[in-house]
Amino acid sequence: MPTVDHRVGRALSRLRQEAGLSQHELGKRLNVGQAAVSKWEAGAPMSVANLWAAAEAMRVPPWLLLALAETDDGRVVAPGMLATVRALLARPVGDTMP
Repeated sequence: MPTVDHRVGRALSRLRQEAGLSQHELGKRLNVGQAAVSKWEAGAPMSVANLWAAAEAMRVPPWLLLALAETDDGRVVAPGMLATVRALLARPVGDTMP
């Protein structure tokens, strides 16, 4: 059974790819090397600060990274969920979805 770190790593990899970022590009945004991103995606422990920063760099809320980590296969919980979340984040505070 995968550990929480492995599940977070799979979710990180999935979201990074969906954001169109390479491991190197994400590492630059977090001030770490590509090797650190590779290790996290492979299941190495990741600090809360780095998890939060990675989520911000990929323009997703940190809870989404953790929510995806809860699925056994690293899949997106619901089709279109990521696009919906990004649309919500792009709206001004207090604005509602149509």
